[in-house]
Amino acid sequence: MYDRVERFHHGQRIGDLIAGYDAVIVGGDATPELHPGTTYGHYGRDRVRLQQIVWPDPQGRFPWDSGYAYPQG
Repeated sequence: MYDRVERFHHGQRIGDLIAGYDAVIVGGDATPELHPGTTYGHYGRDRVRLQQIVWPDPQGRFPWDSGYAYPQG
């Protein structure tokens, strides 16, 4: 990712992070648990995008899929 200077978007699948599986980029808003206050202060809210990489379970299912192997918490 760093070498390509790639911009990611919500829902984008990435196939070269885990052998045999895709990961997915999920975008979202700040929450009380995840609040980038210093980053907002430095760059401004309009220049900060929050994203995370979501990994599948061993069967290739994601948290939003039925039968996902790991508990939500």
